[in-house]
Amino acid sequence: MEIEEIPLRRIETEVGDVAEYTSFRDAMRRLASAITALSRELAALDEKVTKDLNAMDADLTKTKKSISKVRKEVAELKEDVKEALKDVKEGLDRVTDKLSGVVEEKLSKIEGLVEEKTSSILAGLREHEINFSELARLVKVLALRVEYIESRLEELEKNVRLLNLLKAH
Repeated sequence: MEIEEIPLRRIETEVGDVAEYTSFRDAMRRLASAITALSRELAALDEKVTKDLNAMDADLTKTKKSISKVRKEVAELKEDVKEALKDVKEGLDRVTDKLSGVVEEKLSKIEGLVEEKTSSILAGLREHEINFSELARLVKVLALRVEYIESRLEELEKNVRLLNLLKAH
């Protein structure tokens, strides 16, 4: 709304210039009309602000409900993850125990086989009267096989340690 000057016609009197009555009356009517229009616009603005605030309040309420729902779902997921981790840990415990038992069993079998084979080899050497150079060659071959078995055992131990680490977490 634009502010404008309301023109008044003046009448010259002996006392000085005064506003003409009809001109003054028209000016007051225009002023009253402008005030009424301003009042209507303020009421419309108030209504729009109220409507916008109500809409924002509704959105805020929806957002709060959504946040509550997300928090609840996160809490449920957290519990599910805890349960799953507990199951995984128990499974790893069982696997580690089983692997330890199998490794011990295999090691004892290997020990027995090594003793059996070395005793039979020594007996065969005595029977066949194998010379020292031939014996050295056979010992080297046997040492290579033992090294191979040791490397396999080291690899198996690493895997068992890894499983123990996974079980600890």
